Amino acid sequence: MRKLLPVLLVLALPVFAQDTRPFTNATDSSCDISTQPAATLLIPYFELEYGPASTARTTLFTITNVTSRPQIASVTIWTNLDHPVMNFPVFLTGYDVQAINLYDVLVRGLIAPPSGTTSRTTPGRRSQPNMNNPNFLPSAATNCERIPTNLPSGLLLDVENAFKTGRTSICSQPVAIPNANLATGYITIDLMATCTSDHPLRESYWDQLLFDNVLTGDWQIIAPSGTTGNYAEGAPAVHIRAVPEGGSAGSSTVSPLPFTFYDRLTPAGKRRTDRRQPLPTTFAARFIEGSNASFDTQFIVWRESMTGGPRQCGDVASNNAPLAEIVRFDERENPTVKTSESSLPVSSSVRTASELFPPLSNDVAGWMYLNLNNGGSSAYSASNNFDLVTDSSTVRGLRQSQAWVVTRMAAEGRYATGIEVTALGNGCGTAPASPTMAASNATVRPIGPARTTLNDALPASPAVTHRNDDSCDVAQLPAATLLLPYFEVDVNSDVSSSQTTLFTVVNTTNQPQIARATIWTDWSFPVISFDIFLTGYDVQAINIRDILMSGVLPGTSSNATRGSRSLAGNDRFLANAATACANLPRVLPATITEAIRRALTQGTIPQSCSSDRVGGAHANAIGYVTIDVVATCSGKSPKDAGAIGELLFDNVLTGDYQFVTPNSASGNFALGSPLVHIRAIGEGGAAGSQVATNLNRTFYDGFYGGTHRDRRQPLPTRFAGRYIEGGGTSFLTDFLIWREPARAADAICSNYDENLTAYVEAVRFDERENPTTVARPDVTIGFPEAPQLLASSSRLPSSDEYFPPLQSGDVAGWMYLNLARPESNNQISAAQAWVVTAMSAEGRYAVGADATSLGNGCSQVRGTTSEDSVTNPIQP
Repeated sequence: MRKLLPVLLVLALPVFAQDTRPFTNATDSSCDISTQPAATLLIPYFELEYGPASTARTTLFTITNVTSRPQIASVTIWTNLDHPVMNFPVFLTGYDVQAINLYDVLVRGLIAPPSGTTSRTTPGRRSQPNMNNPNFLPSAATNCERIPTNLPSGLLLDVENAFKTGRTSICSQPVAIPNANLATGYITIDLMATCTSDHPLRESYWDQLLFDNVLTGDWQIIAPSGTTGNYAEGAPAVHIRAVPEGGSAGSSTVSPLPFTFYDRLTPAGKRRTDRRQPLPTTFAARFIEGSNASFDTQFIVWRESMTGGPRQCGDVASNNAPLAEIVRFDERENPTVKTSESSLPVSSSVRTASELFPPLSNDVAGWMYLNLNNGGSSAYSASNNFDLVTDSSTVRGLRQSQAWVVTRMAAEGRYATGIEVTALGNGCGTAPASPTMAASNATVRPIGPARTTLNDALPASPAVTHRNDDSCDVAQLPAATLLLPYFEVDVNSDVSSSQTTLFTVVNTTNQPQIARATIWTDWSFPVISFDIFLTGYDVQAINIRDILMSGVLPGTSSNATRGSRSLAGNDRFLANAATACANLPRVLPATITEAIRRALTQGTIPQSCSSDRVGGAHANAIGYVTIDVVATCSGKSPKDAGAIGELLFDNVLTGDYQFVTPNSASGNFALGSPLVHIRAIGEGGAAGSQVATNLNRTFYDGFYGGTHRDRRQPLPTRFAGRYIEGGGTSFLTDFLIWREPARAADAICSNYDENLTAYVEAVRFDERENPTTVARPDVTIGFPEAPQLLASSSRLPSSDEYFPPLQSGDVAGWMYLNLARPESNNQISAAQAWVVTAMSAEGRYAVGADATSLGNGCSQVRGTTSEDSVTNPIQP
């Protein structure tokens, strides 16, 4: 059932014409939430501990302007019951990045030490003048020079009382669920046309809002105390785009989306004029809960307010609202259900072992279905009916309440990761029915992702879509292919101190699914493919070190006992699936295990390629992993003849990964991120079906002759990744980079080195927006240095020679990466890519976050940018 070595054949596949299937491949025309430049950023939860700075927990967040024009960001800090306690503007020069520490703001009263964020800041060489934004209001020139650096002590005391007592000097009614020493809540960051002290509950705010998708950001929670934790976790900010994009402040343009992020706060006459994408309401969230707190999972949960605007200060008490439904699946897929019995505030962090969730079984891990719709409120329901207009009819629906979830997994007081949870649909759907699992019959209202099938009626215009799986945007939604862009395993040390990579695959449906994992070298040679049989609602965790050192595979089988709500069969499976998946081997022969290790460390595999190199040489095993939903168990890699005939197209899989570094000499931390979720468009159909797609390229096109038969979304080529690099090992940033192989279907043993290729451009911006550039000589005349070649999968320090040098004394900034591939004929090919930033500090803190993509995989390929701010600037 397993194939160690691929059959190296060029597949002769038929070419078929694209149809006019009307989904959108345009950036900023989708309801899907992806990490792309946005008009609003959401930090779904923050923690700030009032105490000494050396031990106090705090939250850091950054805001980056990815355009040459100046921009204004309005930051609003909200309590956990949705009361705004502070608002301040941040003026961003072109290509500016601003880091903000909540401890500085709320305890020290410093917004951005030492000099603030006013328009008096000198712009960088590639930045346009500080007032050169046609969308700014006339008041910006004056207001943005007067942004205070120091906050008044009276305001700080009032804010502190709001968090500690739940009251303020002007409101005797509850504005927060108090905590004696810990401030919690959330933060919104909006693009504005002037510097203002207004916040989203004031009607004047909406006449100052802008609609350009130009901001990106991330956040980290730092726990420096050994008693409460000694670790960090973080994630990208939630990037909420304006749809449609652009226009001046005060615009009355109504979004074509059925509802928007700020609908409940905008005045009645301005509904949907904020144009911001709404957030989803149902999620699939993995957990692990060990004995004696050896493993602990918390869910960071943001939920939309029950009370809209305008409101009085005491109106927020009802924002501690009931949940619609939670279902916990253990490791054996057994469900326990809880509906509308507990409440959550707007922003919170809750242990998965708490009474809020269904009780734990004897298993320590599994996943939870979260329907976070505000349940049980007739007032909320009555105010949230909407009309969804389709081609043929108008459908009356109940608007779902918005939410966002991040998992915080911690272990042993030294490891922690923050990972965005997979949504089971985008934010434009109707509220899901609940309860879904109360009936004993497994087929009654089963849990599953919102799906767009091949037979669904399609809207007439592709300009904007609010449907699931009709977009080229790579979002955190169930998918047909998952990508682990980089892994690393120490194969030379004892297990107690060796670095490893873990990844997890979840089946979000009640039907069984087959996931095929392929491990590739860093030069894109498929070393081994193995099948994982997933019963309905199954979750499987894989430690890559177990495979490389002991040959231990997941050991799943179609004969496995399924959970009580799982179905027995899947009509997409091929006829031989039951037999082929019944006896999957659990342990590889030692000779094969040794060959895998050699391929991933030395880059050679003598059994099939003699002395030819098929990967890089490095002490640790390095490569990447793809996971595809398939119709049978055969162990064929994407390069094998006939593999395309086994691919399926249902968007049902989700997953995440973690790097664990237990060696205190080299690091004692973990970081994690979601796997890259690559959806099939259009979704569904039998194995081998040839359904045309409107995608201009697909993820596996290099393996299947450019025919788009895999229907998988392509990945983008351009990214914005933040870095901090300074003080020896005090602050370190690595970029984990995956790139599409140049030689795929036609690769033979002697030419895998051709998958080491140049990239188009990198530009480093320091904290003062000073740029330094590395451009490829293949593309830009006048750069005499030899091109730096990147493998298909690599981990590179931000200080590496692959990137522009650090030339100023600044230790932080952001990097623009155009990872498209220059060709010998002076052309540029759209080599797909993915970038993750891995930040660590002091051998005890680490966070991983997907870098922001500056477009989707269907966007036009870009060449090098110009040094001036006008001719050909960096832009989303």
